[in-house]
Amino acid sequence: MPTKRKVYTFETVTGDILELNPLPPLQIQLVRDAARKEAAKLYGEPLDKPTYTLETADGATETHEHDETTIVGDEEATRAWRAWQKQTENFDAFANERIMKFILLRGISFQMPENDDWVDMQAFFGVEVPTDPLERKFHYIQTEIIGSVTDLTGLMSRIMEISGVDEEMIAAAQATFRNTLEEQGRPDTGGAA
Repeated sequence: MPTKRKVYTFETVTGDILELNPLPPLQIQLVRDAARKEAAKLYGEPLDKPTYTLETADGATETHEHDETTIVGDEEATRAWRAWQKQTENFDAFANERIMKFILLRGISFQMPENDDWVDMQAFFGVEVPTDPLERKFHYIQTEIIGSVTDLTGLMSRIMEISGVDEEMIAAAQATFRNTLEEQGRPDTGGAA
């Protein structure tokens, strides 16, 4: 006898009710690990945060990580800091986008439209729709389902929550995805209901 599956939902800012699927947390971690490996191939292994050393009053040497204030006036430290920031941003953006795709593609349960009216409408406005089935589905999620950054962060958080991901990780991921989208210039046009 089949067992009934619990139904999880999320309401978008446009009032659409989406059915969500919990994901195995281990699979989320495996996707994160694979994304970090691929990012390392593209951008190199993550750089260590630049450091500086200080001599204490008793003659001991201490090593500290640089921050925006400790690089002022030091060209070499500034170059190292900027290189570290750029590489870290590229690395994190790549890995975060891959994780976001996984969570949204696997975490939202829906059927693609049977007709291509939505494609025709996007083409009319000059928007190119991918032909690869998974990229096309992800494009549909981004352009037809998600109404705002609030929807996106809410969906990501809700899918991670129903998947049993730790609340601290959810909060960290939510901040990361919001920052990534804001850097991409995606506006937040409202809150989730």
